[in-house]
Amino acid sequence: MIYHIAEKDEWSACIKKGEYIPERYNEDGFIHCSDDGQIEKIANLMFKGKTKILLLKIDPTKLKAKTIYESPQGTDEKFPHIYGTINKDAVVKISELACSKNGEFSITAQEL
Repeated sequence: MIYHIAEKDEWSACIKKGEYIPERYNEDGFIHCSDDGQIEKIANLMFKGKTKILLLKIDPTKLKAKTIYESPQGTDEKFPHIYGTINKDAVVKISELACSKNGEFSITAQEL
């Protein structure tokens, strides 16, 4: 499984169409995702202090778009990137993520 952190409003707006593509896609050319061991780090790096955040659990075998593991510039760590939209039926679970009073996320096994 792979995971994508989405803003709730953006997810709600897109999913009515049966597929999801975040606004950043136009800038980046792919949808940023994580493996289970990378979620908390990415949540705190990109979404610290934000509310209305969702964790999408995605079955990559159900994706219509291509997924490629790539390393961002300056690191050897590989992340899954989806080149295309996320079709609704590939999302097998959606969890709301809440940050603590200090704005940090702590991802539990229940959320995965």
